[in-house]
Amino acid sequence: MIKPKLLIVILLLTLIFPIKGAAEGELRPASAGQEEQITLSLEKCIELGFKNNFGIKKSNYDILSSKEATEQIKSQYEPMITASVGKTDIETSGTNPLYGTKTKKDSISIGLNKKFHYTGGSLGLDWSNEKTDSDSIFQSFNPTYDSDITLSYTQPLIKNFAGNNDKKSIHISKIGSDTADLALTLQKNILANNIEKALLSLNFAEENLRIQKIFLERSKKLLAINKEKLKDGLVEEVDIIATEAAVTVREASILLAENSVKDAKDNLKKIIGLPGDKNCFFVMELPEKFEHHELHEDETIQKALKQRPDLKIIENSIEMSLFDTEVKRNERLPSLDLATRYGSSNSDKSWGDNYSAIASIDNPTWYIGLNLSIFPFRKLNSSILKQSEYEYKKNLDEREDKKLSIITECKGITRSINTQALYVKATFKALELQKKKLQLEELKFNQGRSSIQWILTYHDDLNRAEIDSLKALTEYYKAIVDLKLITGVIR
Repeated sequence: MIKPKLLIVILLLTLIFPIKGAAEGELRPASAGQEEQITLSLEKCIELGFKNNFGIKKSNYDILSSKEATEQIKSQYEPMITASVGKTDIETSGTNPLYGTKTKKDSISIGLNKKFHYTGGSLGLDWSNEKTDSDSIFQSFNPTYDSDITLSYTQPLIKNFAGNNDKKSIHISKIGSDTADLALTLQKNILANNIEKALLSLNFAEENLRIQKIFLERSKKLLAINKEKLKDGLVEEVDIIATEAAVTVREASILLAENSVKDAKDNLKKIIGLPGDKNCFFVMELPEKFEHHELHEDETIQKALKQRPDLKIIENSIEMSLFDTEVKRNERLPSLDLATRYGSSNSDKSWGDNYSAIASIDNPTWYIGLNLSIFPFRKLNSSILKQSEYEYKKNLDEREDKKLSIITECKGITRSINTQALYVKATFKALELQKKKLQLEELKFNQGRSSIQWILTYHDDLNRAEIDSLKALTEYYKAIVDLKLITGVIR
């Protein structure tokens, strides 16, 4: 007998540390020699599938890669610094000594260049210095220090005017990144569809096993009753044999049903990416009461045309090929650039005097002009342009074909779900009738007005009605899952 003080301690410990059931995704305590069990709902299965699936991982890398491609295009508009250092030693013979025979030059230059994608122009700032030592008598200073500072800007006027090609290239890259995101969404939708349907198949297999066990118990109970009646001479031995045969068939059905459960569970684990030996308990929550709201083809079609990721991918391809065609067409134009330069240069006996003169800009130099480049033979550019135009037209045709396919799929799934809903209700009604038929026949049997053969037959009829009802309901929910995929619902 438990002492009162010990009982109070146990109660207090229970209140402080209550026993909790395994939450979703948590480990359930395992008995000795067994692996801990994980409880997984549909949401958790999809989450694990997204995490483990190779296709999802690959699509994630594609997204990262496409973003890097955009950064690579943008990088050409970053400022660029150039620098050079040089030394020249010139020695001549056989010339007039008055002009010198030896010249040494030390040079250093630094440049800063920036290209602008919103104008297409290029800005440059160059600073160069040169020190010259010569034995020529005509050189004012020896050594001589020469410096130049020049600010220049070049603006395209025809090809890539206002940076249109640059802007389109960046936009094309961004569309490519969006397309990678859509491809990932499509991949996730397909995977979620497969997971949910696999979980429905597992639920069907488990429910089928449960039904088979119920009917086995009914057959065993009927066998026990018949054995008692045989003692009283109310049934014949052939009735016992028939009932034992029914029990054997039920036991065999259970073996098949158990295998179906194992196969369905292994298939689900494979889709999720879990090891086959992982101990999991899957939970599928279905509505307690069957309800169906009639679907309309027009509404389904409109949703699909608006939401389908694969259609959006084609739309992006059309936009990309259109921009690409415009860029290729612009590339065929002649180059006419406005070139401007402004700066100052000076030569003096020291760097200090040199820089003072340049800073004052007393004698600035400037230049403005036009640079024209014409390519009379443009066979390559024309071929590239035609190729881009063909790609654009191909994408247009692909979009129309995809729309037609989507419309056909929407009509088919809408009719299928509406019809399946009617079929589910019909199986429910048939199930109730089979139950009532068996009850009436069992009443007659108990009164001695029926045979065991009719009871066994009606048992089989009820069993088939149970399975048909379960199968019809499962197929209905699978069609609903397909509806999500066809209409492009994002998981």
